[in-house]
Amino acid sequence: MFDKAYVHFKHLFSLTKMGVFWVTRAKDSMRYHICKKRKVSGNIVRDDEITLKTKSSKEYYPQRMQRVVARVEVNGKTVEMVFINNNMDWAASSICDLYQSRWAIEVFFKQIKQTLQICDFLGHSIKPSVGNSGPRYCCICFFVFKHGTRTGHIASHASLR
Repeated sequence: MFDKAYVHFKHLFSLTKMGVFWVTRAKDSMRYHICKKRKVSGNIVRDDEITLKTKSSKEYYPQRMQRVVARVEVNGKTVEMVFINNNMDWAASSICDLYQSRWAIEVFFKQIKQTLQICDFLGHSIKPSVGNSGPRYCCICFFVFKHGTRTGHIASHASLR
């Protein structure tokens, strides 16, 4: 899973040649040709096999890839997102599920960073900081594991601070 800021077709094709499957969001400026349209249902708006159109992109990534347009929930809102990947066997819904899992992990680490504020640590050396953060980190992980918390709930629990 890559963020769309890191879409470099030369790198993606090297991963494909190594047998690595990948999923990323497509850049808005990506130019492509639709080779095949697939059936869609539910929150999937489009599911196409594509090739890249621009000369340099086509040179860097000469094979077909899958382009999926889907309505997904991000931060409690439904938005339309465009994904590309190199595995033609994956269902479009699976690609959306992978991205939502990636998003949940990103939100989880953001919450940990907000909860473990550096200004809350005591001492002026690394030793007290590490001593304070270790138990907090363990408490947060235990809380998430035990309660299966969703986004927004970790930072609101003062007992973790």
